[in-house]
Amino acid sequence: MSNLSTWDDEYARISRAASQLRASPHSGSQPHPTARAHQVRSVQSGLARLKSSLMSMRNSGMVNSADVQRRIGLIENLERQVGSSTSSGGDSDLLGLGGGNGSNSNSYHGGSQTLAAQALRHQDDMIDELANGVSRLKDQTMLVNDEANMQNRMLGDMDTDVENARTGLEAETLRAMKLKEDQSVWRLYLIIAGLSILLFLLIINGLG
Repeated sequence: MSNLSTWDDEYARISRAASQLRASPHSGSQPHPTARAHQVRSVQSGLARLKSSLMSMRNSGMVNSADVQRRIGLIENLERQVGSSTSSGGDSDLLGLGGGNGSNSNSYHGGSQTLAAQALRHQDDMIDELANGVSRLKDQTMLVNDEANMQNRMLGDMDTDVENARTGLEAETLRAMKLKEDQSVWRLYLIIAGLSILLFLLIINGLG
């Protein structure tokens, strides 16, 4: 798992699998004991894999301590729930092999199982709501990122326009200065020409 988003998706998947595993003894149909044992091992190995990947991301500096502790709490809570399912009726109950000890015992356990099933359904709803919240947060993060990229592009375009305007202003300034210099040169030529004519006339008058 390369990031927290992938980690959260994997945790939501394993949580749903664990919820189905816990609820299956209370439902009308039960999986084969061997298949159920495989599901238990799959959930446990998935939780261990989540914890290992979380430690790796923490060591690499990808997540902060607060995120790590919060997710470790989620993993440990799910581990306790899976463990309580195992210890509540023994391995035989977890695998669907447990037997009854009389009608009173069955009635007591039936009521307890009903309450447990309701609690599990409520917890499953909370897990699904958490998964949906993570998905919405991911979408909002993508929208914010897109908006930030668009604003950066707009700022870049503004910088380009300002640079073009500055370049154009400098060009116009140089052109005006050159035109002013050209006009000064022509004015000087005219003065020289006028003085030359005046000198010529004075010379003519002097000779006359």
